[in-house]
Amino acid sequence: CRHCQRRRNIGAKDADKSRAVLEAAVQYVRDNEEIRDVLITGGDALLLSDKTLDWLLGELDSIPHVEIKRIGTRTPVTLPQRITPELCAILEK
Repeated sequence: CRHCQRRRNIGAKDADKSRAVLEAAVQYVRDNEEIRDVLITGGDALLLSDKTLDWLLGELDSIPHVEIKRIGTRTPVTLPQRITPELCAILEK
């Protein structure tokens, strides 16, 4: 995607999204009841830490009007070792 291409071209490293940025995004979803479907992306969402991904999915689960959560990722193809039993347990919740 364009995110990764720009990173390679510019040489910037991806940093974990700050908790404040993610909290603001979750609050936006919480405040806008017309949002039923959330796509987590922005680079590759499965490159978030297990702890962050678990927290984020839990927050989205707590929003009654969010019916669908999707994760935009190429990780299973590009970094299959990231798919650990711990990650699978988080995704199964």
